[in-house]
Amino acid sequence: MTAESLLIFADSIKKNSSKSDLKKNPSYLIAMGFYHAKSAKYRLSNQIFKEALAVVNDKDLYALGKIYHGLGNASFNMGEHPEALKLYTKALQYFAKIGDTKSQAGIHSNLAQLFQLDNDHAQARLHVKTGLALLENQKKSSAYLLMLHAMANIYGQSNFIDSALMLDKEGLAISYEINLPEYTSMFLDNKANCFMYSNRPDSAKKYFYKSMAIDMAAGNIKQQSDTWLNLGVLASMQQQPDSAEKYFKRSISLADRCGYKLGKMYALKSLGELYQEKKQFEASLKTHKAYFAVKDSIANEKKDAAVAEWKAVFDTEQKEQEIKMGKVMLDRQNMMIYGIGVISVLALLTVYFAAKRNQVRKEKTFNELAFQREQKAAADVINAEEAERRRIAAELHDGVGQTMTAAWLNLQAIGAGANIKPADSELLQTTTNLVQESCTEIRGISHNMMPDVLLSKGLVPATKAFTANISQDHFSVMVSADEQESKLDKMQELMLYRVIQECVQNTIKHASATELDISINHEPGSISLMIEDNGKGFNPKQNLEGEGLGMNNIRSRVNYLKGTVEWNSSIEYGGTLVAIHIPIS
Repeated sequence: MTAESLLIFADSIKKNSSKSDLKKNPSYLIAMGFYHAKSAKYRLSNQIFKEALAVVNDKDLYALGKIYHGLGNASFNMGEHPEALKLYTKALQYFAKIGDTKSQAGIHSNLAQLFQLDNDHAQARLHVKTGLALLENQKKSSAYLLMLHAMANIYGQSNFIDSALMLDKEGLAISYEINLPEYTSMFLDNKANCFMYSNRPDSAKKYFYKSMAIDMAAGNIKQQSDTWLNLGVLASMQQQPDSAEKYFKRSISLADRCGYKLGKMYALKSLGELYQEKKQFEASLKTHKAYFAVKDSIANEKKDAAVAEWKAVFDTEQKEQEIKMGKVMLDRQNMMIYGIGVISVLALLTVYFAAKRNQVRKEKTFNELAFQREQKAAADVINAEEAERRRIAAELHDGVGQTMTAAWLNLQAIGAGANIKPADSELLQTTTNLVQESCTEIRGISHNMMPDVLLSKGLVPATKAFTANISQDHFSVMVSADEQESKLDKMQELMLYRVIQECVQNTIKHASATELDISINHEPGSISLMIEDNGKGFNPKQNLEGEGLGMNNIRSRVNYLKGTVEWNSSIEYGGTLVAIHIPIS
């Protein structure tokens, strides 16, 4: 159920179907519904699941369960909790009929999250307990991670910070192991919140940015909205009202894009309180009106009554379900006896599958060799480019540079001589200064084309040396990096250094910025690079459609490193954030 696997599955159907057939194919529609939900496009996801419901076979109980589960998730994330409860109940009924306990556990994990957000901790714990019983110690699953996440939030809200951090640690370990980055982001965000509310702001900011990098790489707008809201709260706590205002507005903008009403409501409330503290009462009143409008669309007395009614019905059905579970367990034991008989048949097929595996192994080896050849060809191109840079740098330094230096010394010697007219003396001094400036510029160009500090000390020192030459009174550059030793090879360091150079040059040329922050963070199996300025911003969609040479160079180098790059910017609120995520084998 990762976004990538869903898209691959949908594409496999799309290749063998016409456009009209796709609209009638429930499997394709279900896959695309969950795919858009992964990208926080909940309105679109809701629409696609409704289309799937209109064409699905009434006897396909598994597909019906998946559709109602997807509709429930969309309603939940759009703040329509009573509707989500109804849809989750239907999904539970279909999965119960076919004995799919893992899918039932997944829905109970969603219910636990829903009631945790509504501050009904007793009901959230009930669904965690029910879900864990259905999973039967299957910890390496998304359902188990969601229940851990809900319990960690409950502990955090109850001020049991150490207990919350222990659950976050377990969740991070499992999400790394089974490669579910969206869940890694959720637990990093939880961890950051624990640090924020226990007065450890530096650690909180570090983990918020780590979570943000993953969400931007995955295109998860909802999670990005939550993180900007949290960064706004953190900035408010640190008495940084201007940064807080910028972060709250960014959170509202992203929440609007994906229909995330709950996140928009919280961000509007925080922004209104910030305006009140800044004594901007007109802006505060306007923001509070918007807050109450969103709040009224989410919660009212009828909705509260609907949730209470659902709880009563669910409790009754839960008791009936426990009776049915006893029968399910008995049926499962009978199936085990039947399975023992099937094992003897499966033994006869072992030889066939062994031969099949050998064929698959050969095909895999062939594909790997083809991939290695492609990588080598790309590496040869980049190496040739870097060799040419070194040649030009050497010629500039040893050829043109030496000649210009000699010319400068000769001009100084002429200036020291006698019998020069005053008008000629002034012209000679101007010419001498121009030649001196040219010498300095040639040395700078030569150094930037092939910096010695990168080869001798690594990426972080080279970046600091490069930016130190740029920082001025009207433009400051801050570089922050982990103390952890880099696991990058020389080629990876060179590629990232070129990317940083390109980003800095883009900021200087186009952003009209006064501040630039560069953050380099090492994580298990990857490295994250975040470059943020306070410039005038731009429209990423328009720029990507007509992508310039600079952005194209950045993207091609990141693709060579098998990484991802995301630009987040806004003309309305200003500022640009470039997030790069590179895996390290």
